[in-house]
Amino acid sequence: MAWKDSGSQWEAVSPRIVTARIECRPVRITIIAVYAPIDRSNGLKNYIETCDEFDKTLQATTDKTHKSDMIMLMGDFNARVGVEQTNTTGGTVGNHSIDKQNQNGRQL
Repeated sequence: MAWKDSGSQWEAVSPRIVTARIECRPVRITIIAVYAPIDRSNGLKNYIETCDEFDKTLQATTDKTHKSDMIMLMGDFNARVGVEQTNTTGGTVGNHSIDKQNQNGRQL
């Protein structure tokens, strides 16, 4: 495969996170694709631990990404970001979103 011969690689970090590092010129791109656990607000202890473990694994994955790489983080975060505008969203959500913010939306 041409992409593999060029030095590109992928890794299944966990059942919920996969990465691919693509050798492009002049930049390398690391794609991190995720499938986050459903909203953690149900309060079940084991479920909250699963969510916390996902967060830690995702943070460790981004931390070990080469600093010179362009990072593309994408996937299903099971997040509802709501319509509230805050300084942290930088106006990227707009006022046409639906639903109220859930815990995953706050985490995101």
